[in-house]
Amino acid sequence: LTLYLTRKGVNAKAFLREDGQLQVLKGSTAVYETTLSFSRHPYKPLRDDLIKIGKLVKTGQGYQFNDDYVFNSPSAAGAVILGNSTNGQREWKNKTGKTLKEILN
Repeated sequence: LTLYLTRKGVNAKAFLREDGQLQVLKGSTAVYETTLSFSRHPYKPLRDDLIKIGKLVKTGQGYQFNDDYVFNSPSAAGAVILGNSTNGQREWKNKTGKTLKEILN
């Protein structure tokens, strides 16, 4: 299942794997600025690590994945990409705009 996240200027594409993990594809983008509350978010260290190891590289407007990366959940991927707390089942949508939550129900 191919899913997209296009909010806050990002353009991310991912596959939902059979194990429920989300594989974000190379070339997907992420915001540069995170929200103030994200500094205490459980996925902040993961985002920092992805930047540190070069999986997320700085571009003109934000960050870009230089390789595919598998997240343990759609919400984890959404939080790292959007730089704020997020409900991945509502943020990730298919090409017709149906949310992951709607698809799974």
